[in-house]
Amino acid sequence: MKTPREVLLQQHQAANSKLDRIRNDVVSQVTKTTTSVEQGTFTEILHKSWRQLIWPKPQAWAGVAALWVLIFALKLSTHEASQVVTRKSSVSPEAIAEVRQQKLFFAELVGIAERPATVSANPVLPRPRSERRPKLQTG
Repeated sequence: MKTPREVLLQQHQAANSKLDRIRNDVVSQVTKTTTSVEQGTFTEILHKSWRQLIWPKPQAWAGVAALWVLIFALKLSTHEASQVVTRKSSVSPEAIAEVRQQKLFFAELVGIAERPATVSANPVLPRPRSERRPKLQTG
């Protein structure tokens, strides 16, 4: 006596050859399309990329371009005004002298004596990098 599994396998064995043929056709079609895409010329690939990325939403790209034009126009229109503001905000020599007097006054109140600017007798001169100091050996 045959099991139900054996009965079903016997009935569907004829379909195995058809299924194998369909599988082979699908695999061959997929490999043909992938090789044709890989072997396309640069202009074909560029055209395909243009159609996939840019062309579906031209309104969005036009909006982005308009926004950049607006930003550029605002930058050019406000460029000179910022220079005028910096010229007007420069500090007068009288104000600088007043700040120095205040610093001296606060230094006297706190009791900090000003140190005279001294120039050292032996200025440190830069030495060449190739000159190395000998290592000290302890031992």
